[in-house]
Amino acid sequence: MKKILALLTVAVSAVLIGCGNKEVGASAEVNTESKEYAYNSEKNNPDESKANANSEQVVIRVGYHYSSPYEVALAVAKEKGFFDEAFKDDNVTIEYYGFTGAGPAINEALLAGELDVAHGLGDQPCISGQANGNNGVIVSRIVRNTEGTGIIVKYDSEYNSIADLKGKTIAVGIGTAGQKNLGLILEDYGLKEEDVNLVNIRDYSAIVAAFENGEIDAAVNGSLAYTKENDEENKAYRVLEDLSKHPNFAYLLFDKEFLDKYPEISYKFVEALYKAIEWYYDGNVEEGDILTAKFLELEDDLENVILGNGSMELSLGFTDEDIENLRTTYDFLERNDILPDVIDDLSTTYDDTIIKQVLENNKQ
Repeated sequence: MKKILALLTVAVSAVLIGCGNKEVGASAEVNTESKEYAYNSEKNNPDESKANANSEQVVIRVGYHYSSPYEVALAVAKEKGFFDEAFKDDNVTIEYYGFTGAGPAINEALLAGELDVAHGLGDQPCISGQANGNNGVIVSRIVRNTEGTGIIVKYDSEYNSIADLKGKTIAVGIGTAGQKNLGLILEDYGLKEEDVNLVNIRDYSAIVAAFENGEIDAAVNGSLAYTKENDEENKAYRVLEDLSKHPNFAYLLFDKEFLDKYPEISYKFVEALYKAIEWYYDGNVEEGDILTAKFLELEDDLENVILGNGSMELSLGFTDEDIENLRTTYDFLERNDILPDVIDDLSTTYDDTIIKQVLENNKQ
């Protein structure tokens, strides 16, 4: 039976689910409300004098993962005016909702009809949300990450292989892409989720606290080890295994009803993200990372949030690799009984029409 610990986002306190209850830490109170937002909810309103007086007022409600480096394109498109430029002739308002609950919380909002767009949603929540009945459709990849995230341990720990983690406690965001990545890596070593204790911790500060309190042995995380890679004196963590064999993908997902009703608005939104990424890689990585930290309201924690060191690939597109990744994700979730329902035809989960148009129209 799986041993899964559900923790609060900040306080490192938990309840064991499955084999009876067990407290970890000082507090036993668990917030079961998964829809946690909006730390950074605000509106981006183009000058009304420039708006088309004959156009319908359109509000785009965008959900994203608060504290995730995967939000660079969204942050840059907003902060550098790419959205303003895209919608200068339209009566469009963009509302931004930052979720501390990551993919599962965003899925809940999509299912409730509270979002039109999910930016930077991992492959596992994309598939599980659609299997659960939300109306989301993947329109493009946003991030492909192989080295910016991994399974990490304390620098002086006794663990030298994933096989050493059998029976140990690992922190991971339950329901996020990290869970799938961890599961696939465990399988590479002949292990299953049932062979370890999974603790539901996503955030950097909570992982640090859990490590320091001896409540976890390892974690799926990117910032802790990678940002201190070359700091020999202060190195506190090391990477046991990265994601080179099992890349982490994040996607741009639209509510299908919105996509069908506003295809031109949807196109302009995606194209603005494309231009934001082009700007970012045109010698503006450092500025883009700072803008992202500002957008996420995490300026004081920049090095632990943003991974502008080349380990994370920002790119819009949808290729055979993405289709294969979705298939791999679906198969993993199905054989581990994580999906709430089956998806008969995986091709219904994505629509690459818009991203193909954007790439075609922006050929260099």
